Amino acid sequence: LWDELDAIAKRTHDDIVIIDDVHAFGASQAWKDVSWRSVVNRLGRVDMVSVQMDKLIVYRGSGREFPEPKVSIIIPAYGLPDISIKCLDHIEKYAGVPVEIIFVDNGSKPEDQARVRNRLMQLPAPVVWVQNSFNAGHSIAINQGLALSSGHPLLLNNDAYLTPGCLESLLWSVENRHKISAVVPLTNGGGMAVIQRGTRAAPLADPIASSDPEYRSAKAKELTSDRELARMKMVPFFCVLFNRDAFDQIGSLDSERFRDGLASDDDWCDRARRHGWRVGIAADAFCIHLGSQTFRRMRINRNVVSAHAKLRKKRRAVERG
Repeated sequence: LWDELDAIAKRTHDDIVIIDDVHAFGASQAWKDVSWRSVVNRLGRVDMVSVQMDKLIVYRGSGREFPEPKVSIIIPAYGLPDISIKCLDHIEKYAGVPVEIIFVDNGSKPEDQARVRNRLMQLPAPVVWVQNSFNAGHSIAINQGLALSSGHPLLLNNDAYLTPGCLESLLWSVENRHKISAVVPLTNGGGMAVIQRGTRAAPLADPIASSDPEYRSAKAKELTSDRELARMKMVPFFCVLFNRDAFDQIGSLDSERFRDGLASDDDWCDRARRHGWRVGIAADAFCIHLGSQTFRRMRINRNVVSAHAKLRKKRRAVERG
């Protein structure tokens, strides 16, 4: 693989380079070594790297230079290009720290892929595009992205939108708090990541109180103490930043038992706890989460899938004794 990249680097006229007959994704160490930085170091002029099941596609353009990413943002998606593009818009406007974006498309329509890829090419950040020819499952898609990450991994649902200061607050927690393996922000709607401070919580909990992400982020900081962290047993993975050292020790999601993603977050948090790590909610960070958009638009019965995931989690607990 590297010899072929070295040969391609000498061909200055090629804008799109396709490398065929490489090992299947995730099946060899060669793929695990493929990162934005390693490819750029070989080719010198790269705008986007696309990893597919049997090939590596390199889009060569201006050869823009980017700082070393502190965070690797992994976004799995199946369809819904409008939602994914809005997610990318918020990353561009509010990331606040050097990032790389690893977008994993789970078999969307070609026209949907093209729309998202075009937006990715416009971002001021290194991009890796992972293309599956079919819907491999949410957890598998996430693990594909995790295998290519270099910074602290951020798992971000495509219907979750960063707000000002969100990523900086999450990053501060994983870099400065002892034995914190994963941290999530506050969000709107229901669930454990909604702030509960009496009547003052109403403007945050109501998803239509304000559509302005800057207002909602400021409101979250107003209602909490700076750098406040709520330690939890488990946190939802709609927008979760992993400590790199913790992730390297604990590993990826269990995609065999929790292919659709439901309950995979609880399982990972449980494994983290058994390794001596903790998880928490950063109360000074806020992320807008639409919630269940793929299930709704694709007309998937989330309750049925959720019931199956809970059953699998219960069986695993029994197996562990």
